[in-house]
Amino acid sequence: MMTADETADTMIRQLAKAVKAQSGDKLFVMLNGAGATTLMELYIIFRRVKQFLAEQGIEIARSLVGEYLTVQEMAGFQMFVAKMDDELPSNCQHSSPKCGASGASIIANLCSANN
Repeated sequence: MMTADETADTMIRQLAKAVKAQSGDKLFVMLNGAGATTLMELYIIFRRVKQFLAEQGIEIARSLVGEYLTVQEMAGFQMFVAKMDDELPSNCQHSSPKCGASGASIIANLCSANN
């Protein structure tokens, strides 16, 4: 069994490569708990993701950590990564879960702002 840090490293390494992230880039990172994974566990993973990206010179411009799409009593999580340009973070400042927007609507806003 892998540790939380090993799991985070494996996932973020593959996802950063998939979006061709390099030093100086800004990323949107989302961790979605599947239901039985605690928020504390998600933040342990996020802590390592943040460290890993910082070591690569990559900034997290926006992040979401929580339960946005769940399945009853399913353990685990999903990680989503997307490159951000200078305009996208300002477009999603008004769409925050604290303001009542869902994670899905924030992702939709990010996608529509990119087109």
